[in-house]
Amino acid sequence: MPKFSIVFASFNPLGEASSWICQQESDQVEVVIAQLEEGVCVADVLNQALSVVQGEYVAIVDESLKVGVPHWLELFQAHLESAPYQMLGLSGFEQLSQQDAISESLVRVSEQVASASGTGLAAFPPNRFLGDTHIKEVVMIDGRCIFASRAIFKAFPIADKGLSEKSTIAETLLHYQLHLALERSQAQGVLLGVSHEVADGSPWLNLENVPQNWAECYQHFLPLDALQLSIWRFNISAVASFEPEAAEQFLYLLSRTNGFRFQYRDHNRVSAIKGDQIALVVDHFNELESLPEGDTFVLCGAGTGLLIQQLLDRHQNEVLVVEPEYGLICELLKYYDWSDALSEGRLRFFPLMSGSPETDQITITQTTRLLQFVLDKNQRVTHVIRGYSYHLNAPWFRNIEQGLVQYLNQREFTNGWVNRRTQVYDVTVVSPNCSIFSNLAQCFNDLGLRTRLFNVPDKADQLTVDNTRQLLTQLAVDGSKLTLCRNRSFFETENVKKAASFERFIDGHLVNWWWDIPNVASFIDFNDPTNNSDNIAFAVDMLDVLPSGAHWLPPAANVKFCIEREASTPWLFDISFVGQSRIPLLKNNIAALLKFLNYHCGGVPEEFAAKLADFSSYISLYHDMEQLKPDIFAVLDALAVVAPAHVYYYKYIFNMAKTAAFRVGAIEKLFAEGISVAVFGDAAWVEEGVIPEEFFHGLIAPSDLPKLYQGSKVNLNLNFMQVSSTVNPKVFDILACDGAVVTDYRPEIEALFPDPNFRPICFNDLDEVVPTVINALNFRNLDHWRALGNAIRCKHTLLHRAQWFIDSYLSK
Repeated sequence: MPKFSIVFASFNPLGEASSWICQQESDQVEVVIAQLEEGVCVADVLNQALSVVQGEYVAIVDESLKVGVPHWLELFQAHLESAPYQMLGLSGFEQLSQQDAISESLVRVSEQVASASGTGLAAFPPNRFLGDTHIKEVVMIDGRCIFASRAIFKAFPIADKGLSEKSTIAETLLHYQLHLALERSQAQGVLLGVSHEVADGSPWLNLENVPQNWAECYQHFLPLDALQLSIWRFNISAVASFEPEAAEQFLYLLSRTNGFRFQYRDHNRVSAIKGDQIALVVDHFNELESLPEGDTFVLCGAGTGLLIQQLLDRHQNEVLVVEPEYGLICELLKYYDWSDALSEGRLRFFPLMSGSPETDQITITQTTRLLQFVLDKNQRVTHVIRGYSYHLNAPWFRNIEQGLVQYLNQREFTNGWVNRRTQVYDVTVVSPNCSIFSNLAQCFNDLGLRTRLFNVPDKADQLTVDNTRQLLTQLAVDGSKLTLCRNRSFFETENVKKAASFERFIDGHLVNWWWDIPNVASFIDFNDPTNNSDNIAFAVDMLDVLPSGAHWLPPAANVKFCIEREASTPWLFDISFVGQSRIPLLKNNIAALLKFLNYHCGGVPEEFAAKLADFSSYISLYHDMEQLKPDIFAVLDALAVVAPAHVYYYKYIFNMAKTAAFRVGAIEKLFAEGISVAVFGDAAWVEEGVIPEEFFHGLIAPSDLPKLYQGSKVNLNLNFMQVSSTVNPKVFDILACDGAVVTDYRPEIEALFPDPNFRPICFNDLDEVVPTVINALNFRNLDHWRALGNAIRCKHTLLHRAQWFIDSYLSK
């Protein structure tokens, strides 16, 4: 039976890269080579190979590894048995000395570690800075090779948690070693290597193509001595005991580097290094004695940890630390034993993603919401103060401060409403200036209800603090039995400083009718336990996104479009289309997605970037996005546990870009086949070369739409919705005035129009759009469209929807 087993996985196991591995086979060494395949996780392949190995000791190696040291497996075995380790790795960043010198060096380190571990942690007082006397037990590893007994691999299979199907062997091994060290407390040692051959010809280890991003990431993540590692483990275990669902997120984020590198200098000084610049972080707080005890402190910037410790030392203070620099948090968790405070929830860190304007905005929103939720439950006095790493991210922190201060002020302000509330209206419709909801409000009024149309700005930066208070006061004081919001209108905004969740201040029934996919700010707010609204979706497939209890109510025709077509109505166009191109938004969304995948998902495969960023036509872009969607979503899903809001957002903008590509691609395809379309919308249709200028008609006033719909032999509808299974409201409007409509298929068409011979003309994909439009042009049965129009006018108008709200909320 062999003493050693070498496990090697490759997409090309018979290629040149594997020849060195195969040469290692002997009576004492078995080689197990596994075939990698697209779409199969590396961890699964390695575990399958490990299940059949026979050796007492096992080395898993990456194909780029080449070892020139003779008897290297015996060298691994000797150090594994002589040192207090369960596993050994390689580091390719230091020159390899003569073999005897290495052995002597590692033995000396092993003796120090053994001696320290014998005294136990009691010899090192908690929360004490350890200076330069602590043990330098290097545990840095590079993922090219790990060595352990077969029993270890059997006891701890390689997990694929947090990895995508595109992960390499090196990435998989790094994750595996990381979790063994931090979660399973498996001690790990290292054999030192070099990245080039030593000039004097002495034995060497050649590590080609070291993954620098992973190496740098883990170099700044793993504590570099035994005591730091122990303190780190205590702290992380404490986080998990207080908030288990947050522990994985915490671990993931702390394993990332996001700009600055940190070095702990002494008890009140940390060096923050970015490129060639050094920014010192120095704690010096003279006003501590003036701060009260037993309160909550939101600390913007962790500093050197000294202020955190001093606040915790004072009687039962609660400290919430907002710090976007994960490296600094990780550095502090090596030196301060805060495990008791972390396990009690008296100390909480909020380390959230950053790296791009879009990512930062989500992080700021999410951080502010989390803090708001904490403060809502909190009966303590809350103080927002600045720590001594504030200056590293001052603009970021200012957003947090402004959002929290405004929220606390607003909460105080609402106390004045308690004795002033009266019920003035039956229904209040809250919406930006929107013809659909204006018509809905008119329908409530026509049905005899005391109705208020409450128009609000559709951009958060149009509202001052005073405007916000005035609008909220009107809603809360002059109350309604039913308050119906378009999406969440006034309450829904991307601007975190204006975005506190105020639903609970509104009396009566509060109902949100979601005519669009919730943006990421609303997705984050769905976690708000104080939310007291009902949610109704215009599409069934939105129900999974909305809070539990939401139900479906489809859109309907605007009453102003319920106009029967006269026989003498002239034909204006053969085919018309009304809609914005969304091309600038499409390109911005793709750029943002690629940047996020590059920064947070280990890079973007070249074929992804080439197909998404350098497309030849919108038709090809749409087909490529359809093909790439499962792979891209699989990469994003790997982050869902640790960053659900970010994953939601980047799926949201992918779907938005894909539907935009579909819309533009359909018009592009029609013109390519010689079928002209009169297009009404933004100038990008012409500027991007999608249509000739003579077919572009600019924007059209809503009041002119019925005339256009009745005067077009075919009205083309192309949905632009991030996730939508329902029928676009435009389809109802076209049908309501007896217009002929061709639309891309949506599943709910069958529920709304059960008879397949009595529904809009539909096509399923871009390949069908041309023949479907040609068939519709040849379909001259105006009685068919009049009958459909009559069915819409009798059943699917906003007047019918208004009656549904009355029956559901006001008649009981």
